This record gives sequence, C-alpha cells and structure tokens, in this order.
Amino acid sequence: MSAYLSKDLLASVGASRIPKPRSDAQLAVVSNNRRLPVRRRWSTGFSVDASDARHLRGLVELYEGDALLGWCLVYSGTLDGAEHRFEFKRFTACGDAPPVDFERIPPVVLQLAAPKIARR
Repeated sequence: MSAYLSKDLLASVGASRIPKPRSDAQLAVVSNNRRLPVRRRWSTGFSVDASDARHLRGLVELYEGDALLGWCLVYSGTLDGAEHRFEFKRFTACGDAPPVDFERIPPVVLQLAAPKIARR
C-alpha cells in the first residue's frame, strides 16, 4: 500500500499516530512561566513532549486545569521516542485550606432531654 501513497502523505499519517495529550485531563507543568501539557502521569512521575522539555528540571508546579495539585522536584528520566519522562524526587501536595498549627475539633452538638412529666 505504501507504494501507492506519496512520501508526504505517509509522513503526515506517521505523525498522526503519535499519541497526543488528553485534553480532558488538562494536566500541565509550569516551570519558568512556561506551561507544558503532560502526556501521562503515574505515581512517581510524568511525561511531556520531548521537543518541549529540553530545559525542564528542578522545582516545577503541577496543575490540573487551573487547580494547583502540588510542587514537584523533578529530575530527567528517560527519553522514549516522542516523550520525555521525568521522575519525582519530592512531591508536595497542595491542600484546599491553609495549614494550621492546632487541631480542629468539630463542634459537639448536645441535645437537651425534655423533662419527664409525671403521669397520674
């Protein structure tokens, strides 16, 4: 079949086979005010496009959409075809509330018992 197709068409078909980052996940890494889409993420790291990640190292921020997931200290892993893998040295998750230096105890709801009425 490749004998019937032009080289330009074969090249464009080959480029379309490279998996693109999922747009529904919207995971991104921000480093030096550059936002790079994340292709895949696992418990110990993530991967981005190899062409984008030449100078990605050190402390980066990991976002899901506009929500900050945490800060990552990353080092370069392996270069596998069209993706560059990075591993976490440290991952600090970002919470929804600011940290506190005391224990938050939920309020106790007391219910007063109704007085018993003596029956005759």
